[in-house]
Amino acid sequence: MRGAPLERRGLGDREMNFDQWPFDISSDPREVPRYAVSEVALYLHLPETTLRSWLSGRTFPKASGVGTSPPLIDPADGEGSVISFYNLSEAHILKWTRQRDEVPMKAIRDALDYVATEFPSKHPLITQQFLTDGRFLFIKKLEELINASKMGQLGNELLLNLERIDRDTMGMPVAVYPEIPRKPNSKAIAIRYGVSSGAPVINGTGILVSVIWGRYEAGDTTSDLAQDYDLPVETLEDALAYLESEAA
Repeated sequence: MRGAPLERRGLGDREMNFDQWPFDISSDPREVPRYAVSEVALYLHLPETTLRSWLSGRTFPKASGVGTSPPLIDPADGEGSVISFYNLSEAHILKWTRQRDEVPMKAIRDALDYVATEFPSKHPLITQQFLTDGRFLFIKKLEELINASKMGQLGNELLLNLERIDRDTMGMPVAVYPEIPRKPNSKAIAIRYGVSSGAPVINGTGILVSVIWGRYEAGDTTSDLAQDYDLPVETLEDALAYLESEAA
């Protein structure tokens, strides 16, 4: 039997005491560090090393010594060890850069800096301005930097990831629909701020996908689960497709 995926990694099951955290949550709790990096990598189907490089930057060899790439995401804890819901949303959007030929980090950083001059923000990727106007500037700048013949397709993939986010009245993320392998249009799984501690759930419910997996591994069929939870079988099948990619 395979081990259950989507465990809360690094933080355990303890509740955070926000009174002891040196972060101001009065303005927007979505800025509060709450996810371990390994946890978000698991939720978004990302290599952990890739996510860490986005949060902390990376080094690489050069003819003159060692070069550095600055981080692409400003981590909520200032270190890149524990990150916020907004950081998770940014990582979800950046995942498009790995869909085909990976876009160089430096090019992404330079393009983000370019967009930030027009639309200043701590989180330029997840603002409403980026969704409406900024993404066009972003793609245009990347085209100049890397001269990629497939930027049109990559731009479409960026838009698809942007559309897999629900936003509040200010245009900021409240829910992310992570990619489900072989189910590109499905939004059966949601990571929604304030629901089930921000862990993946069946969309429209508070049912943790880890609970679904536990029952499936114990022998329940999708028909059993659909009847017990009053959900369509297709929704359960999509949930299992999401989970199985992590357990393999």
